[in-house]
Amino acid sequence: MQHLKTLNSVRNNIQIDRVHIEVNNVCFFRCQMCNIWKNSESSDKYVSVEKYGVFFKDLNRIFSNKEDIIFTGGETLMRQDLSSIISSAYSQGYRPHILSNGWLMTKSNISKLIDSGLCSVSFSLDGIKSTHDYIRGFKGSYERVMNAAEIIKKLNKDVKVDIITRNNGQDNLRG
Repeated sequence: MQHLKTLNSVRNNIQIDRVHIEVNNVCFFRCQMCNIWKNSESSDKYVSVEKYGVFFKDLNRIFSNKEDIIFTGGETLMRQDLSSIISSAYSQGYRPHILSNGWLMTKSNISKLIDSGLCSVSFSLDGIKSTHDYIRGFKGSYERVMNAAEIIKKLNKDVKVDIITRNNGQDNLRG
């Protein structure tokens, strides 16, 4: 694996704090700032859970500190095997995080992710309810984010929830 040889040659000069991994490139939201929803990607093109496991082990050989691994997408929860990928990273000592639009977060799949070793979830909020729903192109998306954050906190107080806001004008955060 050439990428690991390159990483190994510079490991004494850098400290890796986090690794970002795009697990898919699809989403069903129609966000104004993103066109991922236009992508059609087949799950047979995804990197397998087994290959991720090899990659996490290779990272362990090169870097002694245990990095945060942040899984991004598209919408990460559109990956049916996301909990297995999280479990693989967690079993290697990493702290798995995901970015999500929150729409697919139900109590059962949140429980499954937490049981797999999930450490944190980041959601984006673009302003008050009407602004967020408009920008994301999905009515009710603001409420889904808020509900998902509430479920996570009820299920496991140790799982961190991050809310990311964009600057869409100062009036967007006022009720």
